[in-house]
Amino acid sequence: MSSNKEAVTEMAKDLKAVDVGTKHVKEKFTKCGGKISN
Repeated sequence: MSSNKEAVTEMAKDLKAVDVGTKHVKEKFTKCGGKISN
């Protein structure tokens, strides 16, 4: 059971990292004068 909880925690960390990464890319892209359609 504990291993399952750890897996979920790791997944949440990955999702958070992806979200932060996406936000960073969007900001970088916007600074370059580009527009991202979402």
